[in-house]
Amino acid sequence: MLALLFVMGQKEKERPAGYVADFCPICRGITRFRVMRHSVATHVYGLSLGDGQLLRHMAVCRLCGNSKKVHPARYETISSTDERDLDRLIAATYPQIRESYGERLAIEVKLRNRQAEMTPDERHDFLMEPFNYLIPAVEARYQKDVQFDKESGIAGLGTIGLSVLTFIVCSKLWPDPPAHDWVSLMTGWVLVVGSAYTFVQLCLGPGRYLRKKVIPDLARALKPLNPSRDELEECLAALRDAKLKIGTKVKPQQLWFALQLAQPVRS
Repeated sequence: MLALLFVMGQKEKERPAGYVADFCPICRGITRFRVMRHSVATHVYGLSLGDGQLLRHMAVCRLCGNSKKVHPARYETISSTDERDLDRLIAATYPQIRESYGERLAIEVKLRNRQAEMTPDERHDFLMEPFNYLIPAVEARYQKDVQFDKESGIAGLGTIGLSVLTFIVCSKLWPDPPAHDWVSLMTGWVLVVGSAYTFVQLCLGPGRYLRKKVIPDLARALKPLNPSRDELEECLAALRDAKLKIGTKVKPQQLWFALQLAQPVRS
């Protein structure tokens, strides 16, 4: 009797849906976004069957790289071409955006000119906005068991390459059968050490993501508000009380230091 083993299941996939103009709270202005369609599809041996069931649409800012959930009905249309001219993209995809965000855009101009006047509650909301915007990405990054980044990917590929190179070189240096155990030992040692280093890099990945991406983005977004250190600590304390990773992992001193060096993102 022949038995056929099918490896089937479901996995989340994404594909480009097009381009739109929208407001980015991190860039504090209207920018170009790339819309991605996320769906869950059945796969056989890792190959997806069809587009699958729609989960959501995510728009990724082309300037800062951060994303937000969007509804396609929000836009006049989703452009199929990557229009570089922002005004043309606005006219094609979201022609009323300057009216929709008129009050916010006026506040941003005043912030850049140090002329904005806010109530304490309004200022608190503006300070919290960048944190709240980045919460989904930070939570997702820490919830994933394994996610390779540049450093861990290089470590993994380097381990494989160095192990193969060690085996080839040692086999050339000691071709006689009595030395085969020594060749295997050397190759195994390189593989074990490299695997351990790769594992360490994987564990350090979320922290690198915070230092290289989240904290600099927070600092650039907060720069026009010129927050005090006490205000930053209050924001992070509120997020810690809510048991959110962005509140427990981002340290006030790190953010304060980044804020002193930051330049606001210009859209």
